[in-house]
Amino acid sequence: MAGTFHAVKWLFFRNASRQVTAFVFTLFMSRILSVDDFGMVGIIYVFIELSNLFMDMGLGGALIQKREIQEEDYSTVFYMNVVFGALLTLIFYMSAGFFAHFFKIPMLEDITKVLSVIFIINSLTIVQSTRQTKEINFSFKTKVSFISDLIGSAVALSMALYGFGVWSLVFKGIVASVVMAASYWVLIRWRPLWYFNIKRLKSLWGFGFKMFISNVIEIIYARMDIVLLGKLSTPAQLGLYFRAKSLNELATRYTVGSVSGAFYPLLCKVNHDLALFRNTVLKYYRIVSFGIFPMIGILYFVADELLVFLYSDKWIGASHYFQILAIVGPVYPLSLIVVNAISARGNASLFLRLEIIKKIILTIAIPIGIIYGFYFYLYTYVLLCYICLGLNILYLHKDCPPITIPDQLKNTIPYLMYMLMALLPVMLMAYLFHIPGYVKLFVLPGVVLVLYWYLNKLVKSPAHADIKIFLAEKKWLPLRWQAIV
Repeated sequence: MAGTFHAVKWLFFRNASRQVTAFVFTLFMSRILSVDDFGMVGIIYVFIELSNLFMDMGLGGALIQKREIQEEDYSTVFYMNVVFGALLTLIFYMSAGFFAHFFKIPMLEDITKVLSVIFIINSLTIVQSTRQTKEINFSFKTKVSFISDLIGSAVALSMALYGFGVWSLVFKGIVASVVMAASYWVLIRWRPLWYFNIKRLKSLWGFGFKMFISNVIEIIYARMDIVLLGKLSTPAQLGLYFRAKSLNELATRYTVGSVSGAFYPLLCKVNHDLALFRNTVLKYYRIVSFGIFPMIGILYFVADELLVFLYSDKWIGASHYFQILAIVGPVYPLSLIVVNAISARGNASLFLRLEIIKKIILTIAIPIGIIYGFYFYLYTYVLLCYICLGLNILYLHKDCPPITIPDQLKNTIPYLMYMLMALLPVMLMAYLFHIPGYVKLFVLPGVVLVLYWYLNKLVKSPAHADIKIFLAEKKWLPLRWQAIV
């Protein structure tokens, strides 16, 4: 377990560094560029995120999940990734005109052609990154990720200051990918063998291809909102929504993603011991729930003040989008527990079936959005997401009977209740006494967190005990403070 906490620490540092870099970057860029610029680039990055899956085809997850891997397996996957990266670069370049016509934004054609090169660059580092993940060696990945993001952001900011407009956002991703690829090839000694074997590919595909299909479905539905709004609305409206969604994901996906990324390889190692596997999953539930609920509650509370403080007054229109997305924020990290648990047990068929059922349910929101408008789509989507979360809980119990439905709820629901008990009185006080915006943004969240922490201490919640023990073991909590916290 010590190795896992070490991995969590490095993953947290990596995701925290990304957030800090992204915050500083958008803090300046949102004041230099227009809302339309962010909307245009947001559309293309949706398709890039989807297409990146086709380079890996789920084989990265298969390499991590499989216990015994040989160098020939890594080399075979590497060459397949490069071939698919080159094909995607060509396909994206040839499809540039279609994107511009479909979204009725002529400039998208040139943007798409330039960004198409990112596929061939990223394909060169997938296997190296997978090896580091399998070995639970996240310190190197953290350092490379931070340097790449920092250099990419610096180049983009310089371009924006010199009047390159939307192209500064385009080249941010390209420069970051080039720096990351160069770092992996220069600093890691691994080189692929001159070897390719289709039989090894097929053995990995037995698990990886089903997970690939599941991930494709997940990305399509996770980004359907941006495609739908891009088609039905203006680049400016899309830019507001894209900013709200990006900020929400910084909080919900990348912070909690630190825990998720470290627990998956651990779950793969203990999946043969059901008792240990059950305890690890439930601890995962507690840690995620303990962190995500107060974070989401505070973000909902300070949405207006936070957006204006970070991005200026012109982004205030993103506030309502941000609050709606905050409501659904816990669904992703809690669902990720199920994804990691079922994946670690190697039950790709069950996972694929679950994903298909959930996506059929989520499809209901699409015609509602087309007929009644985007806000109706969002509210319907929130409701359906929580229905799908219930299905996740049910299917995890089906895959691993010792992890019962009450077990999962007991390690989730109490932390939601503690958050509401801490947040609602503070929200009422802010409303009744007309608290100034700067106090609401900088002081009241601290009050909520203190109340939340001591509520957990008062009821002796398991997550509070887990975190306190961890802090004491790491000597981050002096003896004289242990009684207080």
